[in-house]
Amino acid sequence: MRDAGMDRLNPLVEDAISFLKEFITQQSRLNSLLYLKLVLEPVGRVAYVHVSGERGESYIPVFRVNNEPYIPPSSIHGALRAVAEGISKASITKPESIDQIFLNAHCEPEGDIIRHTCSELGQGYVSLVKTVIEKVLADKELYQHFTTDEGREELSKAVKGWRDLTTAPRAAEPIIAPLCPICRLFGGPGLKAKLEVVDVTLHTEGTHAVTHASIDRPTSTVKAKHLYTIENLVAKKLEVTVRVKNIVPGSSEAKILSTLLTYLKEIGVSVGGKKSCGKGRFALNPEKSVGTFIELSKLSSPKQLVHAVVSPDKLMKSKVAEIMKALNTGTPNT
Repeated sequence: MRDAGMDRLNPLVEDAISFLKEFITQQSRLNSLLYLKLVLEPVGRVAYVHVSGERGESYIPVFRVNNEPYIPPSSIHGALRAVAEGISKASITKPESIDQIFLNAHCEPEGDIIRHTCSELGQGYVSLVKTVIEKVLADKELYQHFTTDEGREELSKAVKGWRDLTTAPRAAEPIIAPLCPICRLFGGPGLKAKLEVVDVTLHTEGTHAVTHASIDRPTSTVKAKHLYTIENLVAKKLEVTVRVKNIVPGSSEAKILSTLLTYLKEIGVSVGGKKSCGKGRFALNPEKSVGTFIELSKLSSPKQLVHAVVSPDKLMKSKVAEIMKALNTGTPNT
């Protein structure tokens, strides 16, 4: 959004404030749960997974705990978030709605918190952020939810002199983050994620050892008697259980999640990658992946509520393809 006039700015500010008030109401109670049990299988006959705990931009690291392969749920969460951010931003051609504007402004500076004040999006965006924050700070119900009294005082002083957003204090981000659908789904400054990875299991069937010769880099020659062996796991399946709280079918978060699942089906993710053993590519099998959407207000007995929270496996009955479609267009079957 660049250099928007007041006739364009006022409705956006009203939309933002209205959304923040609605957001507070929605977050005050647990309305629904979406459970997904995702089954990802090797792209190809098998996937060779390197266990080292090494981290890379293009793959999910695999550790070894008690001699068993282990993938931290946080690693899966981070990989899903990175994919969702990329495909969501790529789909924006001209930011017009509040969700699109703040998604477009979403950035993650290295060594800093997630921000929505680091992109040069024009004076119109600066005016929008400034006006939204001023209105929040003037409303006791709003500012008490998103910041402390100290944060309000800091922001009140800072916002008066803003000409751009480079000097915006961190206290501004908890107010802005709920307006960004990526942050609502995966978490942001002062904002708990709706989506949680609750379990990850990598199924393997033995190992595959590869022997390599050490290379003398300056001379590009093989070092005599310098051999080493890398032991890779032969992986046959990756299972990921996901829980999503208070996601509304048809909302921006729901559409992002549906698009993310489509990406996992068509492209997949790399697990335990290493040049010497391949990328360990896994893709979602939509026929084996299942889930269920539960509207808690419709549960008629305490037993159903216990199953919904404690043992959702007993309730998963829909193919993930049905849930993906329903996230885009309507309410999934409960």
